[in-house]
Amino acid sequence: MTLCCGNQVPEPAAGEQCDDGNQVETDGCSADCLFGCGDANQTGALTSDDALRILAVVVGALDVSSCPFALCDVDLDGAITVADALLVLRAAVDLPAELCDVSTVRFSDTTTSTTVSSTTTSTSLPALP
Repeated sequence: MTLCCGNQVPEPAAGEQCDDGNQVETDGCSADCLFGCGDANQTGALTSDDALRILAVVVGALDVSSCPFALCDVDLDGAITVADALLVLRAAVDLPAELCDVSTVRFSDTTTSTTVSSTTTSTSLPALP
C-alpha cells in the first residue's frame, strides 16, 4: 500500500488526519490531509454538524476545549462566535464563505484574544403549589 495524501484513504501512520482526495482546499480537510478551518468535529468534511458544534460552544452547551480554536474561529477575529457558526454553515451548503482568510484580517495590535463570546438568559418561574 502506498502512503499518499490525496488517495481518499486516511493514513494516521503517515501523519494524515483526514484524506478526501484534495478536491477543495476549504472543505474541512486540507491538501496536507490535516483537519481544516471550520471542521469543528474533525471528520475531514465541512457539514452542518460543524456549525452546530461551534454554536454549542458559543451558548455554553459544550466546553470550548471541544472545539479547537484554530478550527472554530473561522473569521479570525479572536473569538468563537455565532458569526463563525454561520460562515461554516454557509460553506457546508456550498454558499460563498471565506474561512480563515488571513488576507481579510485586520489587526490593531500584536495581541490576540482567545475568548469565547456568549450570552446567558435566565427566566424565573413561579413555584408550584
